[in-house]
Amino acid sequence: NKTLKKLPAYIDLTATIVWNDNNNQSDKRPTSVTVSLKGNGTQIGTYELTEDENGEWKCTVNKPSLSNGTLIVYTWDVPNMPNGYGLTGNSADGTTTTLTLTLQQCGENVAWNYDASTKTLTISGTGAMADYSSSDDQPWKDFRDEIESLVINKDVTSIGSFAFSGCTNLKSVNYEAGSRLESIGASAFAGCSSLTSINIPAGVTSIGASAFTGCTALGSVTYEAGTRLKTIGENAFAG
Repeated sequence: NKTLKKLPAYIDLTATIVWNDNNNQSDKRPTSVTVSLKGNGTQIGTYELTEDENGEWKCTVNKPSLSNGTLIVYTWDVPNMPNGYGLTGNSADGTTTTLTLTLQQCGENVAWNYDASTKTLTISGTGAMADYSSSDDQPWKDFRDEIESLVINKDVTSIGSFAFSGCTNLKSVNYEAGSRLESIGASAFAGCSSLTSINIPAGVTSIGASAFTGCTALGSVTYEAGTRLKTIGENAFAG
């Protein structure tokens, strides 16, 4: 007969951050990062990680292993990504979770992250996105045909020229509450032929030429109350 090993009442849970940024050559790495711990999907704590004397970024916390006799499933995450970084890995090995933060810039202090499981591209950070000379310059060009949902965080102030041009399966564009978006660049959404509606945040003052040209399914454009829009470029909404 096998003897079952008794589960300890409390277990050590470790979160480790691994940086993928060419040894911080761009000098974008922050001095601290906040990670969150969830138990069975409910947040139970946040912890600030800094580089220790061994050059490692990690923390260990001691938590109950069971709740009402049932094993608790713990998960770690990074709720607020550092400017210019995306979370490209979240892997657990026993009670240790490795969070990989990769420098994925699409602006001086703006980053992108693509979740293939939900087909969602998220733009985060602070300030303006980069402008691109064509859709071939997009960082996400290799999988742009897969993207179905776009999320733009509230502190992003501009959408770059040609940023999402040619995302033919893009169906929704979502802005975080309190969006500070001020401009939408030329040809930013050109050829997004699956986009049926678009919301323009109140703070947007300009929409570039051909911004939504070729969005053949676009049937609804909504301007938020208090819109400050002043300029709409030529052929911005051409069919």
